[in-house]
Amino acid sequence: MVTARLIDNIWATRKAEALNGSKLMLAEVIGGTRSGERMVVVDTISAGIGDRVIITMGSSARRMLETTVFRWTRW
Repeated sequence: MVTARLIDNIWATRKAEALNGSKLMLAEVIGGTRSGERMVVVDTISAGIGDRVIITMGSSARRMLETTVFRWTRW
């Protein structure tokens, strides 16, 4: 898990069928050795630009959505 700030919305003309209806956002890692790294994440909690979130990656995130790679929680 990493902490990040949501900095923008991502719009895709096409995406994996499992992601239909999901909002994609651009997040920037805050703190730690990965600080400043950016990643595209799937919004499952209707967070907004400027919100600080915890991003879960890997098998934990896949279990939450059954098919995707990222999930976050507001804090």
